Amino acid sequence: MTGTSVRAMCGIAIAVLWLPGCGGGGQQQQGTATLAPVRLEYPRSEIPSPGLCRIAERGLTRSCNGIENEAQTGQTILFRPRDGTRRVVVCYLHRSNRGQIEGIDVFDIDTRDLVEVVQRRGDPAPPGGCQEALN
Repeated sequence: MTGTSVRAMCGIAIAVLWLPGCGGGGQQQQGTATLAPVRLEYPRSEIPSPGLCRIAERGLTRSCNGIENEAQTGQTILFRPRDGTRRVVVCYLHRSNRGQIEGIDVFDIDTRDLVEVVQRRGDPAPPGGCQEALN
């Protein structure tokens, strides 16, 4: 990499996420980057009842069967397991490819904290799609 390319990459890294070795300066110490925890951003009123799903942006709550095909690109689907646990699966659909899953996270409903990442952004979706994350 040329000096200009390294500076450009470090400038982007500093703007998005402080990285050691990029001369971030400021008040953070090298190697102690702190990221805000990922939190469930939907209010309790948006979370479906156990065994149901909801297309968050459309407010539609229904059976989970085939819901990924009904949702528009870029929308988010909230899945609630039937097992009585206080968790919700959040399925993010790709912004340009209809029916393609971009990522899947599991959140605790009460604490609103991220519990598990089922599919990281950019990784292939599980064979059963978003609903597979419920099992």
